[in-house]
Amino acid sequence: MQVEALLFGTAGLLEKDLEADDPYYRLLQKEYRFLRHKFRCEPMEAVHWKFLRLRPVNFPHIRIAQLAVLCSQRRGLLSRVLETESLAGVKALFDVQPSAYWETHYIFGKESARRSKRLGNRSLDLLVINTVVPFLYTYGMQTGEEHLCNRAQHFLESLPAEDNRVVRSWKEAGVEVRDAAASQAILELQQTYCDRDSCLSCRFGYEFIRRADPSDTLSCGI
Repeated sequence: MQVEALLFGTAGLLEKDLEADDPYYRLLQKEYRFLRHKFRCEPMEAVHWKFLRLRPVNFPHIRIAQLAVLCSQRRGLLSRVLETESLAGVKALFDVQPSAYWETHYIFGKESARRSKRLGNRSLDLLVINTVVPFLYTYGMQTGEEHLCNRAQHFLESLPAEDNRVVRSWKEAGVEVRDAAASQAILELQQTYCDRDSCLSCRFGYEFIRRADPSDTLSCGI
């Protein structure tokens, strides 16, 4: 509860008085006032949190609640990530259940149907791709522990490719994207070349233009 109070309070989500009677919200507010004074915290402005086009399960409140239980239940998390060799083991480290309050809430003060707020398998995959893998690889590079870099690469090759607009557009252009390692490479190519109109510097773009019919519009279709 204290970790939730500190995170929600600093996120600026405990600043207003709710119209609904919510004892848990008031408890977090009270706790945060104490912690704010003790640690000299300054809350951010809640207006910076985005809700538009988000499914309720992805609301900032749920993600912060998941982070709170992760911080409180997974002591020495970075060391455990470094020590865990299997992909299943790493995903298990992040498989946590937020406090009981969040089983019936997506935001403060508005009760909803009971539903588990654990991270789904796809969310765990994305967390490994975007957090664990970069951490392992960078740590391995900095410390000279090549086995960590190899493990990061193995994790990417063991996970399914991401499903997003960019990856789908490359698939439609005929590029095979078999795993997360390939989809991450595609995203890097997109940001480095496609988004900057640097087709002639890109091997894909160069090959497409070289083989294209002169009467066609020069576009790699990405």
